[in-house]
Amino acid sequence: MKNTIRTTAQQVEQLTESVLTYQEQKKLSLQIGTMLVAGIIWLAGIVHSRLFPEFESITGIIMFTGAFIASFNIFVNALKGFICKEPQYVMEQLVSLALLASIAKGDYQIAILISLIMSVVHFLEERSILGAKSAIEGLKTLQATEACLITQEGEHIVKSEELLPENIIRIRPGEMIPADGEVVEGHSSIDQSSLTGETVPEDVCVGGKVFAGTINIHGTLKVKVTKKVNETSLSKIVELLKQTEQSKTATMRIIERYSAYYLPLIVIIAFGVLFLTQDMNRVIAIFVVACPCAQILVSSTAMIASLAVASRNGILLKNSKFLEVLGDVKTVIFDKTGTLTVGHLDLIDIIPAGEISNEELLGCAASAAWASNHPVSRAIVRAAQKLTFEKVDTIKESAGLGVTAESSRGKIYLGNRSWFQNIGLILPVEPIHYGPVVWVARENIVLGYILLADYLRLDAKEAIQAVRKQGIERIVLVTGDRKEAADAIKAELCLEEVFSNRLPADKLEIVKNEKQQNSITMVVGDGINDALALSEADVGVAMGAMGSDIAVQSADIALMGNELEKISFVIGLSRKTKRIIYQNIVIASAISAIMLLFAGLGIITPLAGAFFHNIGAFLVLLNSSRLLKFGQKV
Repeated sequence: MKNTIRTTAQQVEQLTESVLTYQEQKKLSLQIGTMLVAGIIWLAGIVHSRLFPEFESITGIIMFTGAFIASFNIFVNALKGFICKEPQYVMEQLVSLALLASIAKGDYQIAILISLIMSVVHFLEERSILGAKSAIEGLKTLQATEACLITQEGEHIVKSEELLPENIIRIRPGEMIPADGEVVEGHSSIDQSSLTGETVPEDVCVGGKVFAGTINIHGTLKVKVTKKVNETSLSKIVELLKQTEQSKTATMRIIERYSAYYLPLIVIIAFGVLFLTQDMNRVIAIFVVACPCAQILVSSTAMIASLAVASRNGILLKNSKFLEVLGDVKTVIFDKTGTLTVGHLDLIDIIPAGEISNEELLGCAASAAWASNHPVSRAIVRAAQKLTFEKVDTIKESAGLGVTAESSRGKIYLGNRSWFQNIGLILPVEPIHYGPVVWVARENIVLGYILLADYLRLDAKEAIQAVRKQGIERIVLVTGDRKEAADAIKAELCLEEVFSNRLPADKLEIVKNEKQQNSITMVVGDGINDALALSEADVGVAMGAMGSDIAVQSADIALMGNELEKISFVIGLSRKTKRIIYQNIVIASAISAIMLLFAGLGIITPLAGAFFHNIGAFLVLLNSSRLLKFGQKV
């Protein structure tokens, strides 16, 4: 029942139709039809020449018709390239020159065969590319087409795109979740591996979030829809992947820049050979083998393969250029809460100041924290869930400092020590504590403080070591937490530097300073409290981005899950992708040079050239496909 990206990567044939758009399918059908018609006419010409050898002119007309049909699309694209000056049509322009030379020579059969062979071989190349691309496009198959909608009249099966926020749907064991939502009844485990890459199912109960494209393993759930189908996390991931596929890498832009000189160079070489040898067949062969099929694929195939690997591991790359930048990263800046730590704060102690009770102090703090989404606020509300307290909706948050709430009993302040001192409140000595110390005051009277604690992720130390093995020179911690807590983490993880008691604006300045030291910088955070730093970094990585629109938008790379090991994984993937691209450039250039030499010497005929010039393209495809095995344990 696991309808995951790993499965889709293996089902290339079943997904080819979903990879192609309707227009692409129509275009492919037209190309196949044209090849068949041209092939039939070619065979008819051969049969006619054998049966009626005396009617050479009629045979010539038949062959010319076949050559015209077979080469028509090539000529159209070549003309489009000349008019629009677009580099992707260089291949058609060279083939059209070869076809014109063949037709001018009266060798229509060669023109037909060159067109047919080129079309067949390029069709096979496209199929090979689609094999890798399907691992990405397979995400589309994770969208359930139907949902069980619960209304006052009963249960109805509706199309998933008809679901609206606040609708209640029933999800049975084994079913795919059709939309993002919140559990209102039931308990189950959810297989989220298709989106996060994490194989351990997520347990959910009332109040838990579920996401479109994941699988309900056991237990029936009632879910309140929170987003339309076209606004779900899955839909936004698919849309971003489309944009990433279409983005160009620096390598590809360089190739395109110099492609304008490629066609004139080949024409000069061809006419030079013609001048020296007077052999038109060599000229035709040069035009055929000079087609830059392999050069066009050097970057795109590697990028598609790496995007497929990233997708199946729950890593969303918003632009392919970041794969190239990642390989040069020298400094990694980590946020603390929710990144290196679990981000789930626990209440350790409540210290009242004066005669106020622990319960009253906690309840007062919960009133101020009720409408805030900050991890500290959520921890306080969670700790006070058994108490009766006023739920204040009107609050004012000061980023990195605290919250002010207007309650029925007066203004409540909830925040850190420095903020309280700045607003003129006199505080007692703060205890030695390695976690957050949250102060509470009402109408300028300090009520006491609450001690919270967060814990390092179990994989934090191992993940930091793995990042170092990727050649990272500096690992820095930036946090709004107290110095004691930051220093404790620095010692445990052996970090180069820590910055404590920092506001979001301070984090931004730290990133700018690192970049000014000519260090390619990566920032890793939760994507919400670190939006400024993430956007300023050369590469911003948001962890635990599943279900967070802000995280996906603010980061360059979004990790759907919370596995720190994915940081070193994506750096390693980037570096291997760059190596593969450089290898592809060498392979493509070497094969092209050899083929041009053989064609100029007359060793390769035009027909042989139509076959053999694609050796480079297939070697590039084969080399790029090695990326699909990246990260797999042997």
